Amino acid sequence: MKTLVVLAGGFGTRLRSLVNDVPKPMAPVLGRPFVSWLVDAWLGLDFNFDQIVFSVGYKSQVIRDYFGAKYKGIPVKYSVEETPLGTGGALIMACRLVDDEVCVVNGDTWFVPPLEVSWPIAGNGIEICLLLKYSEDVCRYGAITFDSSGLITSIKSDQQGCGYLNGGVYFINREATRLVGECSIKCTPLSLENDLFPRWIDNKQFGFKAVLMDQPFLDIGIPVDYLKADSFIETNFKVQS
Repeated sequence: MKTLVVLAGGFGTRLRSLVNDVPKPMAPVLGRPFVSWLVDAWLGLDFNFDQIVFSVGYKSQVIRDYFGAKYKGIPVKYSVEETPLGTGGALIMACRLVDDEVCVVNGDTWFVPPLEVSWPIAGNGIEICLLLKYSEDVCRYGAITFDSSGLITSIKSDQQGCGYLNGGVYFINREATRLVGECSIKCTPLSLENDLFPRWIDNKQFGFKAVLMDQPFLDIGIPVDYLKADSFIETNFKVQS
């Protein structure tokens, strides 16, 4: 069984000048919420998701009202943050609802594999795979380094210049999903990128592998990029559908 986990609890503070009445992933694009285009694109891949889990917080009812208990025939669950937990705390809570392999995506970021790509985890000590994209400027996302076998060795949030950025897509195998769900949330907010992933890599708690992809990428988190979203979806959703 496979679950699509969508991290959709952000406040969207930087978008308030353009969108101030819905959670950031629900920002309208071509007359629909951005995250609905995103979920449709992922469901269009040959991954056969058995359920969708939305990690929600700010104005969560807006997302519940849109997706309901089933979306396109697939059961939907909601992991609700009563207080902001950050991406790390959100993932821990969401994994407590899942007994499957998961694909985790940021609800405000488009980085969808091509149709022919298979589910990337295949054992050999790898529990978590991250989709990465080469960029001339990684300062907004941090840089991820990996060895010749693709094993991720570090995540650096303060790196400037070119490198491989975190595409906001994580594949986690079933055992690691269970272990993530058992983690405690002692401090909030807790960041995946700055807290959990670097700690797990340094402690060798999980094996992380880089999966490199040169697919279209868009993060709608700031106004200048959100304003590109209509033309971006018009161009790229057709590729995935």
